[in-house]
Amino acid sequence: MRCNSSSSASSGESKVTGDLLGAGVDTNAVIALDGGNTNVAALLDACATVFLPAPVYGELPFGACNSGRVAANLRKVEDFTRGCSFVPIDADVARRYAELRTQLRRAGTPIPENDLWIAATCLQLGVPLVTRDEHFRAIPGLVVRPW
Repeated sequence: MRCNSSSSASSGESKVTGDLLGAGVDTNAVIALDGGNTNVAALLDACATVFLPAPVYGELPFGACNSGRVAANLRKVEDFTRGCSFVPIDADVARRYAELRTQLRRAGTPIPENDLWIAATCLQLGVPLVTRDEHFRAIPGLVVRPW
C-alpha cells in the first residue's frame, strides 16, 4: 500500500481542483488498495496528492487493532499514511461539517458521523473523494470517484 506524496494539509490552504491534482481517500478505498484492487490503485496513482482525512486516519489503525494480524496491519497503515497528506479537522472543516449535518438532517438523509467529517474535509479542500460508499452521493457538491 502506498500514497504518492507526504505532508500535512490545512483546509485553509488554497483549494485543489481537478482529479489529477488530488483526491481524498475513504477507509474502504485504502482497504481495497491493500487487497490489491487495481481500480483503486489507478485512481490514487493518477493523483499528485492523496489527502488523508483525520477520521480515516483514525479508522485505519482501529481496524488494524481489531484484526487477527495487529502488528502487520499497523505497519501497513503506517506505510500507507506516510505517503499521504494528512488533513486535520480545523475550524473550517468543523464549520463545513456543521453545515452538512444540518442540511442532511433537514433533508432526512443522514449519513454515518465519520463520513460527514470525511465529506466536510474533501469539500473544504475542493477535492473528490475516492470511495465505494453510495451515501456520499447525497452530499451536494461532493465529487465521488467510485471504483
